[in-house]
Amino acid sequence: MPTTSQQRSSGPTLREVLPHKGYFRLLLVSGLVGVPVSLAAFGVVNLEHELQQWVRESLPETLGHHQAPWW
Repeated sequence: MPTTSQQRSSGPTLREVLPHKGYFRLLLVSGLVGVPVSLAAFGVVNLEHELQQWVRESLPETLGHHQAPWW
C-alpha cells in the first residue's frame, strides 16, 4: 500500500508549475481576455439599468401618462 507522500507525487506540485513560462503566458492570456469581458459585462448591466429607468419613468411620461399604472 503506498504511503501518503507517494500518493501526492502523482502530479506536479505548485512549486514546479509556477516558474514555467507557459504558466505566465496562460495568466497573461487570461488577463487579456478577462478584462475586456468583464468590462463588456459591466456595460451590459449598466445598459439594462438605464433601459429599466427609461421604461419605468420616461416612457410613460412621453406617452402622455401622468403616473405609472397600479400594476
